[in-house]
Amino acid sequence: MQRLMVQRFMAIESAEVEVTNMLILIGEQASGKSTLAKLIYFFKSLREEYVTLLVDSDNSDLDIQKAFWAVIGRKFYRIFGSIQKLAKFDIRFYFSEQKYIQLQQGEFDDGRKKLVIRLEPNDWFQNLLYREGPRLLQALQSVQTRRYDFENVTYRRVLRDITSFAYQSFDDSAQTLVFHPAGRNATVAFNDFFEQAFSQFLAVSGEKSRG
Repeated sequence: MQRLMVQRFMAIESAEVEVTNMLILIGEQASGKSTLAKLIYFFKSLREEYVTLLVDSDNSDLDIQKAFWAVIGRKFYRIFGSIQKLAKFDIRFYFSEQKYIQLQQGEFDDGRKKLVIRLEPNDWFQNLLYREGPRLLQALQSVQTRRYDFENVTYRRVLRDITSFAYQSFDDSAQTLVFHPAGRNATVAFNDFFEQAFSQFLAVSGEKSRG
């Protein structure tokens, strides 16, 4: 089960959320619902960011850790803004019981705040950034001249290998929709969406109870 743990981030003092196929966040205004939804989107989109990083690179000697850390930092800044005036936070997203990404606030020597990124366990960290990841990047670079030839069997196979590796690494084999409506009248404005979503949920729940 994937879950998000947040300590002292923006309006959230402490929160732990299980990330299921259907997740509804209900709470008072300015209580942190939007922040939680954005954090879930942020972490679950890192898989695609990793794939894009490898596929779009034209450098077989790419430092994947440095490049991926930069991608994470830029994405975090785009979604949440500067961390310079924030309190010291601790955010963890568990892709599985043992596998998680942790974001914390650290400091440079001059006192400026920085985003500290940590992947655990170490075997996942090593495989993603220093073993299998670089091997797949090298394999892609070997067929680089065919990257625009999507009919090429070898090129497509390498792309499938990279995508499959990313899905397995981030423990997410399905495209998961994170729906974040803005405004208080979401159930009216998106009534068709909610009706369909709840109907599917109730149908699945009914089948499980009968089984």
